[in-house]
Amino acid sequence: MQEHLGLDDDDLDQYYQSSKWLADNLLTPLPRTDYGEAYAAAAEMAGHGRADFDDVSNVRLKDGAWVVRSLFNLTDPAWPRQTPAKLLHDREHMPNLHVVTKALVSKVNFKNKRAVGVEVFVDGSLQTVAALKGVIMAAGAIYTPQILQVSGIGNKETLSHLSVPPVTYLPVGENFVDRLTYTVQIASRKKIDKYLGYTVAVNTTAGITFESVGGSGIDSQMAIASLGLAPAKNRYAFLMPLMKWLMNETPIGELVDHFSNILGLVHDPQSRGSVQATSLDVSQPPQVTANYFSAEGDMDKQLANLKANIEIARQDPLSDWRMHSAFGTPNWSGFNSSQIDLLEQAGLNATGGPWGLPEFLNGLLTCEAMGFISVPCPPKDESKWPKFLSDNVLSTYHYFGTAALGSVVESSSFQVKNTEGLYVVDASAIPRATCINPVGTIMTIGHFVGSKLARAGHPSVLV
Repeated sequence: MQEHLGLDDDDLDQYYQSSKWLADNLLTPLPRTDYGEAYAAAAEMAGHGRADFDDVSNVRLKDGAWVVRSLFNLTDPAWPRQTPAKLLHDREHMPNLHVVTKALVSKVNFKNKRAVGVEVFVDGSLQTVAALKGVIMAAGAIYTPQILQVSGIGNKETLSHLSVPPVTYLPVGENFVDRLTYTVQIASRKKIDKYLGYTVAVNTTAGITFESVGGSGIDSQMAIASLGLAPAKNRYAFLMPLMKWLMNETPIGELVDHFSNILGLVHDPQSRGSVQATSLDVSQPPQVTANYFSAEGDMDKQLANLKANIEIARQDPLSDWRMHSAFGTPNWSGFNSSQIDLLEQAGLNATGGPWGLPEFLNGLLTCEAMGFISVPCPPKDESKWPKFLSDNVLSTYHYFGTAALGSVVESSSFQVKNTEGLYVVDASAIPRATCINPVGTIMTIGHFVGSKLARAGHPSVLV
């Protein structure tokens, strides 16, 4: 960590204290479940380490398996998650905190090289917010670079295209990392409660972190938000209402909620893309180019990920949660003509699958390649798997690197280079994919930088 962040000994200690505060105050061990124990046993049998169920203290990444301490508190029926949004709500009574909603930041204002505030639309009205100390950027790895670029910080080509006077030239928006995953689904005969697994297993030799999520409400809602059951080229936004109807109003959604997901996070994908603002109007999304599998070796890593997850799913401890073929025909009337037209407009075979469903849901009957029900289902011929993975890319929504430490922000301070009073504390500052969900790392960076600024005694503006 010291090497990656460029921290001196004093800063490293402060960073550790921020991380410890996060662990001590926000994390709780996930409760033990029958499925969680079965998954842990399956991961162990597949060669990925043995979890010590009596040790729930470890929160450090290590090779092998361990019990998860999560921002979710699953001992509370409401499943509260200790995310920044909840922490802000918990602190809304503080006299020195003013949170503005329905606001859209349009740019950072500078006086010479110093960030002196932001311009922001609040309920459609443009306002200027002054900053005595500085501005903290936390808009994420897609929108932080967009705001920086329209504010005059970016590469020469982008700023020229936007006709923005440069504050400083930096490679903002470059080095975009979208860490892909692959999910092997297994279906239980009975509906199970939603869960977040129980253990995580890290295999640094394979370069994969294994985890599991699923149960009631998980897959059906993710199918709506991501359209991830369909091939990537067919994921059009106009299909979301149809997918919502399919998941919430028909027996198909209930079938999908029988799924558990065994997934792997590839540790260090090398493919890099970019994020580029296309307009000074920040309500217009930037152009995002991911360049999936463009780097040599990334497809091999994803193939290994798929095979490793199938191997875990096939282990005997998961036999009670794994079905080899469909357990009955759902009682549903099929699509109407308008819905079929929408599916065909998206380029999908609307009725080529089981029970009059789209062809991409064939795995609801069985998946010969895996030997059990799973959607989407890869071809039986493994030589076709690289094309299948390219056609069915599935993001973790873990984006990194577009205002990276070293190239855009200074190590230790997280201040944007060649500026004063402008800081980046989100995943855009992380130059490569983390080995686990990055939310803890991001919150630690925010606590670390925020603590340093608080000790300086001056207010800041959070974007």
